[in-house]
Amino acid sequence: MNAKIMVASVVAILGLGATVPGISALEPVPVQAKAKTRMIPKKWRGTWHSKAGYYYQTKHVKKNMNEPKMKATIHAKTVTWKWVGYRPKGFDKKTHVMRLGKKMGPQYYRLRGQVPYGILSYLAYDNAHHMLILYKGTHTDLYR
Repeated sequence: MNAKIMVASVVAILGLGATVPGISALEPVPVQAKAKTRMIPKKWRGTWHSKAGYYYQTKHVKKNMNEPKMKATIHAKTVTWKWVGYRPKGFDKKTHVMRLGKKMGPQYYRLRGQVPYGILSYLAYDNAHHMLILYKGTHTDLYR
């Protein structure tokens, strides 16, 4: 009987234009986040390799190498890379991690963290078998 009286009083109050706080106003309502998460596209992900670089117009011998081979593994939000094979002085054998930064365009992402040279580094997608890591006026070509 009390329930019928409460429903009747709520209907009467709502009919007059007044509002009654319902159960949903007393309980916390979950709010969905509006932020987009940046992720590297799936077709970019996987293991990529670069070729060793040599000084311009010199024989391809170890003493003329200016950049060793690089192995890069691209994940959803990180790029791990390391120098492999013969490494001239100044190149370590540690695995480094670059994190995904701002999206600069449809084919470019800015990377931050342990970048190969300098502080600015970009990841650029060319086609299914060619990708670039751009930095400090030069780049490293990555191939599948």
